[in-house]
Amino acid sequence: MRALLGGTFNPPHQGHIKAGLEAINEIGVERLALLPCKLPPHKTAPETTTAHRLKMLELACEDEPALYVEPLELSLPAPSYTVKTLQHLRR
Repeated sequence: MRALLGGTFNPPHQGHIKAGLEAINEIGVERLALLPCKLPPHKTAPETTTAHRLKMLELACEDEPALYVEPLELSLPAPSYTVKTLQHLRR
């Protein structure tokens, strides 16, 4: 099973890390992917660049081996829709 936690992570914070770790414990997986969103359809574009948000997220979870960053959504056309992301991950 693959566990995913998406968000804009603008900025990433300890709440995101804690939510990811709690999800791992609740659903019983070894690792969880954090998927930074390029542009959510219900929000305006983040002021922080995608590259900066990606780097901050990588730094935020570098001490948690059970968490990793999956940057796929950042390379897909905006806006970011979960169904499109899941279709790409399925391939």
